[in-house]
Amino acid sequence: SLKTVSTSEIIQLKKLNSELQKSLDEKINVLEVYYQKVEDLKQVEPIYFQLRRQFEEKNQILHQTRSQLFKAESEIISLERKNQSLEQRFDPAIEKLLSEMSQIDKELELYKLENEELIDLITKLSVSDTKGPDLFY
Repeated sequence: SLKTVSTSEIIQLKKLNSELQKSLDEKINVLEVYYQKVEDLKQVEPIYFQLRRQFEEKNQILHQTRSQLFKAESEIISLERKNQSLEQRFDPAIEKLLSEMSQIDKELELYKLENEELIDLITKLSVSDTKGPDLFY
């Protein structure tokens, strides 16, 4: 037996159908947003792995560089120690000779300066000598 459906029940069913359709549309929209996010992640993933590989390569290079730097610093320290050892064994006579050479170098500079002044004086005298008696004004 068929039951007759009243108009109010039809209205309620249509209203329920509309609400269900609206809810379904909202869920479809949410799913589309999630799908787009998944697609975006698929595009980003290869770039992420490429950057990760580059980071690992640069990290290895950094490690190698630090190792080389440590070795170079160790070698510098070793050479400095050898140099200090050689300086400590430096013969006092050689040190005295170096001091004397430094003193002679300073005296030489003074003599050069004195020589230049004498040359200037001679030049002035020879120029003024050609002028004659005007020298005594």
